[in-house]
Amino acid sequence: MRMKFGVYVVYSAYAVIVYAFVAHWIWADDGWLKTLGVHDFAGGGPVHLLGGMNGLIAIIFIGPRTGYFKRRRNRQDFAPASPASTLFGLFMLWWGWIGFNCGSTFGITGDKWLVATRAAIITINASAAGGATALFYTLRKTKGKQVRVHHIVNGILGALVSTSPTCAVVHTWEALIIGVIGSLVANLGNTFVKRFRIDDPVGAVGVHMGGAIWGLLAVGLFADGRMPGVDVMDGLFRGGGFKLLGLQVLAIVSIVAWSAATVTPFYYFLGVYISRGNWRNPRQGLRLSEEAEMEGEDKILHGIDLPYDSSIKFSSGPEDSSDDGDDFNSQASGAMSGGSPNVSPTQHHAWPPKDEWKDDGVHAHSKPRHRREARKSILMGMPTREGHDAAAAARHVRGLDLDGVSSRSLPLNVEISFRDEEKAERLPEAGAGEEEQAPHDGNGSSRSSSGLARVPSSVAFSGVPEVDKQPSRRHIMAMKRQASSRRGIGGIM
Repeated sequence: MRMKFGVYVVYSAYAVIVYAFVAHWIWADDGWLKTLGVHDFAGGGPVHLLGGMNGLIAIIFIGPRTGYFKRRRNRQDFAPASPASTLFGLFMLWWGWIGFNCGSTFGITGDKWLVATRAAIITINASAAGGATALFYTLRKTKGKQVRVHHIVNGILGALVSTSPTCAVVHTWEALIIGVIGSLVANLGNTFVKRFRIDDPVGAVGVHMGGAIWGLLAVGLFADGRMPGVDVMDGLFRGGGFKLLGLQVLAIVSIVAWSAATVTPFYYFLGVYISRGNWRNPRQGLRLSEEAEMEGEDKILHGIDLPYDSSIKFSSGPEDSSDDGDDFNSQASGAMSGGSPNVSPTQHHAWPPKDEWKDDGVHAHSKPRHRREARKSILMGMPTREGHDAAAAARHVRGLDLDGVSSRSLPLNVEISFRDEEKAERLPEAGAGEEEQAPHDGNGSSRSSSGLARVPSSVAFSGVPEVDKQPSRRHIMAMKRQASSRRGIGGIM
């Protein structure tokens, strides 16, 4: 989250006022859009279109996440926190959608039960078609290799949004068409938005704004005025001409204009007020500082200390505006599954970063801790603590050809050897020239004055040589066989 919590609270209260006007226009008996004949059964315009437009204005004012488009951060920093929670939220919304689409009848007396039943079937049919379309979409985007969570979720939600205006006035088979187009509009809309360097992490613009626009237009195309329980004009495909379609377009333009006229000055003047009169840069008052954004508002505001690695180094990579949000997902999934990512390992990171070179020409990774991080990165196929990817770490180790090595866990003896080495590194060192030579065991291991054994790397790491030594071909093949036996998607470091 990059918006200040206070700004979010104030906007939430203000949004109720903005919403009330649009709701009156469309649903009140004397609302000017309702009087003209605009139809929106369950809130495509007042809820989703207005909310999506308000969100778009907020995103533009606040700006993208730090380093997202300029590629100054590890792409894994932008990974979804919990895809499982995302899917759980989808199912909660899915069932809830049936409730408020059907519940928009406000009862079951008379013909209302027919309308509620029709709304339920339309909602299920459209969302099912949208989910199937999203599955084909994600397979097409990944060339049949992956099924990405955000494509499926946004596709189903886009189809559900498009049913909100239409669920009471269309036939059941037409819901399939509406769901298919709604799913595509949501996913393609989110990709289109990123072309303009607008950072929408959850895809709200494509889902809510795009899906609502399509749903309102679908009423003007498919509405059947002969259905019991509803009062609506026939759509274009029912022989009603362009009248209803034109009224639906008028509703879309009116809602977008109302949002721009009310929400844009709200964010501008609120940002100026919080920033103490910075008229040229209201973003300063709306957005968290970069340090607070890196720490996360969960920790700063709520005291929830998430496992964020604050030691990530930024590199000054070139700006790239061609990302549609899929390069990162394919790269992260490829790293987890052991495959080669679509994006080259050096595309997002400068290796090594210029700030890690000392004045005396000695690279910072020559320290024992950094050599250990490099070896662990090679074994596990994971980024080091410095934020570098495993492939770059492998290239830094002279002579190691470990392309394709990817594993998520280490054997117990290797983990113990890493911990022993870290303990030995923290031992207090005696003065120069006063340290006695450590006695050697029979197997070649040395023992420090505190009794902690220092095991040679060639033994402790099961054939993994030290970073500054040239490995033999036998050692390289042993490492590849060991990593291949542990390769898999499961397992967490």
